[in-house]
Amino acid sequence: MTCRKAAQFIDDFVDGSLDELLQSDILEHTEKCSKCRAKFNETSSLKGMLGRFSTTLPDENYFEQLTNSILSRLNDNPKTVTRIH
Repeated sequence: MTCRKAAQFIDDFVDGSLDELLQSDILEHTEKCSKCRAKFNETSSLKGMLGRFSTTLPDENYFEQLTNSILSRLNDNPKTVTRIH
């Protein structure tokens, strides 16, 4: 396993979503390669931090309301609209 190939799969490796053979190959590589091990540790840490944040989805009318708000503002100030013909 090369560093270049291992780097392609680090995110999936951290997620545990690789097949068993590829997971094993990358584990073996990261045990020997300090550069890839550091990348693995960095990715694991980042994903761990991101996993602690909660997200909320906008309500079902959000995008319609946003579009209407933008269009209303553009209609109120037509000089801000640039028309491309």
